[in-house]
Amino acid sequence: MVETIVLIRSNSLSYDPRVKKLARSISQRYNLLLLGWDRDLQHSRHEIKNSVEILRFPLRAPYGRASLILLYPIFWMWVFLILVSRRPEIIHACDFEALIPAVLFRYLFSTQLVFDSFDRFAMAFIPPSHYILYNLVNELEDLSASKADCVITVSKQRLESFRYKQRCSTVIMNCSDNHPEAFQLASTTQMSLQGDLTVVYAGAIAQDRGLVELANAIDKLQDVKFIIAGRIIHPGTYGALRKAQSVQYVGLLSNEEALMLQAKASVIPLLYNPSQPINKVASPNKLFDAMMLGIPVITNVCKDIIEETSCGVVVELDEEHITQSLKGLMESPELLRSLGQNGRAAFVQKYNWGMMEGKLFQVYQNLLSK
Repeated sequence: MVETIVLIRSNSLSYDPRVKKLARSISQRYNLLLLGWDRDLQHSRHEIKNSVEILRFPLRAPYGRASLILLYPIFWMWVFLILVSRRPEIIHACDFEALIPAVLFRYLFSTQLVFDSFDRFAMAFIPPSHYILYNLVNELEDLSASKADCVITVSKQRLESFRYKQRCSTVIMNCSDNHPEAFQLASTTQMSLQGDLTVVYAGAIAQDRGLVELANAIDKLQDVKFIIAGRIIHPGTYGALRKAQSVQYVGLLSNEEALMLQAKASVIPLLYNPSQPINKVASPNKLFDAMMLGIPVITNVCKDIIEETSCGVVVELDEEHITQSLKGLMESPELLRSLGQNGRAAFVQKYNWGMMEGKLFQVYQNLLSK
C-alpha cells in the first residue's frame, strides 16, 4: 500500500516555490494531498494537478495583517476535519499556522508529524517592541515544534533559533530545480552585457525587502532598469516605488513566469531590513534561483554562502553603498559574468533541489519505518 502524505500551507499554494518543489518530490513516491487557503477567492476549491489532489479553504483574508489571527481558528477547524476524514500516515505542516491542527491530530490519532519551518511566525510578523506577544508566540511555536516527529528548516541558523530539542531535525534549503530554458536565456543575457544593468526583483512587495532603498539607489545611476514582480503586501511600499523613475512593475506572476523574468536580469537583489528578526536568518528562494540561472546577486543576507561560493556582492542596506556597488558592477561586465558562473557551479555541485530531495526522502523513510 502506498502511504498518504498531507501537506498543509496557509496560502493558495499557487505561488509558493518551496511547496511546488516539495509536492513534485513527494508525489513521486507517495499519495499526496495538499491543503491550502484561498485568501483571494481566485482558485479552485478542489482540483487534481500533476496527479496531486489539492483542496483549498475558501475564505477571503489579508496577507501580513494582524486581523488574520482571528481567522486562523476557522482554517484550523477545516484542516482538522479533513485530517480526520483522510487519516494520513504523515502530516507535513508548513509553518506555525499549519502546525496547530496537525499537533492536535497527532495526539488523537496514530500518525507521524513533520514540521517544515519556512519562517518563524513571531520573528516574521510581530514587532519585537510588542515583547509580551512576541515572546508568547515564539514560545508556543517552540513548544509545538518539539512535539513534531521531525523538524525541517531552511537553514542551520533558522534551526538554531528553536529553544527546545527536537526528536529529529534536518536542514532542507530552498534550492532550485534545474530549468534549462531559463538557464539558456540567462546565459544569453549575461553574454550580452555591455555596461548597462537590468535589476529584477520577483517576490513580495513588502516594506522590509529594501526595495525603496534599492530604487532610490538605482535612480542615481544611468542605464539601469529596475523590474519588479510580486504580490503587493504593503501598499505604502508600492506607492513609494511608483515614484521612482527606474521602476517598472509587471504584476503578480506564476513561479515559471517569475523565473523567466529573472533570467533577463544582469543582477538579482536580495536586500532585507535587519531590524526585523526573521531577516537575520533569511534564506530566500531567489538566492538559489540566481545560482541556478548563473546570475550574480547583490545582498545583505546569506553572507556565509556568498563568501563560500563568490556568487555575488555583499552590501549594507544603505542607498549610497548600493549605488556604488551597482556602479562597480556596471563598469566590470567580466566580474558580473564571473560571479554568475561561480553561482552556477555551486548550484551544480551542491546547492540544487536534487540534493535536498534525497534528504526529504530520508526523513520520510525513517518516520515510516518506526
